[in-house]
Amino acid sequence: MQKTPSGKLVAFWNMMGSLVNAATSVVLLMMVTRPLGDEKAGVFSLGFSVSLMMLTVGMFEVRPFQSTDIYKQFSFPQYFSFRILTCLLMLVCSVGYVLLNGFTSEKAWVVLLLCVLKCVEAFCDVFNGQAQQNERLDIAGFSLSVRVCLYCGAFLLALLITGNLLIACAVMAVSALVWLILFDVKTGKYFEKCGLDFQKTSVFGLFKACFPLLLASFLMMYISNAPKFAVDAYLPDAYQTYYGILFMPASVINLFSLFAFRPLLTKLTAMWNENRRKAFLLTVLKLVLWILFVTAAALAGGGFNALCVLLYYMITVMRRQKYVLIGYVVAALTAWFAGDRSVRAFGLMGASYTYILSVAVLCVLFVCVFAGVLLTKRKEKEPQMRNTDKLFLGAAVLLCIAGFFAAAYLWTPSDRAYVVGLQTRYIIPVLPMLLLLLRMPAVSCRKDISNFLTVAAVLANVLYFTDALNVTLLSTW
Repeated sequence: MQKTPSGKLVAFWNMMGSLVNAATSVVLLMMVTRPLGDEKAGVFSLGFSVSLMMLTVGMFEVRPFQSTDIYKQFSFPQYFSFRILTCLLMLVCSVGYVLLNGFTSEKAWVVLLLCVLKCVEAFCDVFNGQAQQNERLDIAGFSLSVRVCLYCGAFLLALLITGNLLIACAVMAVSALVWLILFDVKTGKYFEKCGLDFQKTSVFGLFKACFPLLLASFLMMYISNAPKFAVDAYLPDAYQTYYGILFMPASVINLFSLFAFRPLLTKLTAMWNENRRKAFLLTVLKLVLWILFVTAAALAGGGFNALCVLLYYMITVMRRQKYVLIGYVVAALTAWFAGDRSVRAFGLMGASYTYILSVAVLCVLFVCVFAGVLLTKRKEKEPQMRNTDKLFLGAAVLLCIAGFFAAAYLWTPSDRAYVVGLQTRYIIPVLPMLLLLLRMPAVSCRKDISNFLTVAAVLANVLYFTDALNVTLLSTW
């Protein structure tokens, strides 16, 4: 296996995987509509939409965290084991959704089979995340491209041969499973062997790290669909089609922005963890300029959304996922509050205004979080000691050492030819000040206690000097 693929190869397969995945729903729907008609296509469209919603549970938004975990905070067996749990939860939610909605037999089985397909894709994703984590996004893109083409081809072939939607969906799920076993599992062994690790610490650690991202993902789905809900409530059904056409360029901008920054995630993580702030900011700035390049003035919503996605990943790189959730909550409340009012006041343009406003609010919040984390990172650096502080500490150290000798001199009997009583342990009260003065890197503290240490050391030596003076005076009297 090639260890260092070229940048062109990585970009090509990343682009191919994203394009093929984006076109999947449209292509599959066309495949069903032609031979089976609109009614069966409607059943398939519903099942595919439900499976995408359930896939969010199965993925649990682990991919952004896993692909940027370059220092292996969690091992691959831990990621794989956690994915087993999330996929089981996904299947339980899928069955529950079917039962609660009371679907007919055929519709229920179509939904469940498509959910099984997406469950297999969730397992493929954890292996693709492993490849991206090891800077082999080309493998992830290749796997996604071939897998989607394989199961789409198998689906079409099954439809043409049997004319049965259920059999075609089952064949599609089986073909994806075959690819998972023959390629993804086999390729993953080159990086780290697959195994099981259900330790409570790792399970709860991944849950805690990724749960805010999962909630943020659901809220992003709501933000994207809130204008559609308002259009459905106050405008004729045909306007849904018009809004979909207006919204499509925003999706294209987001897709093209993913082409640029997804291959750079691991490098950006390394820059951040290695404290190469200048290189990190320069790379982020280049990505922002790329987004602005592909964004026209009339497509403000798409540009804001692409910036939000970029900052979403950057904040995840910084391991501040909880602030991502806060931003999405505020943006979702904005969309909920503005949606109905904007559509009632401005019609179809009101739906566009709602989307632009909500993603603009989200973008501003993410920029504030990004800047705040950068400033916090700067403050976490060890501050340089001022010259006045150095002079003060140096004078205090010299005063204390002089106090040792003076106290020992007073303690020494007058008939002795040398000063007695000096011991190395007497320098212990001065040691903290001396370490601060020398700025030894092994010394660290969560709070600034330099003034306390200085005063304590001086007082200790004053007490020691006073005690020696009293002993001397008593012996003299």
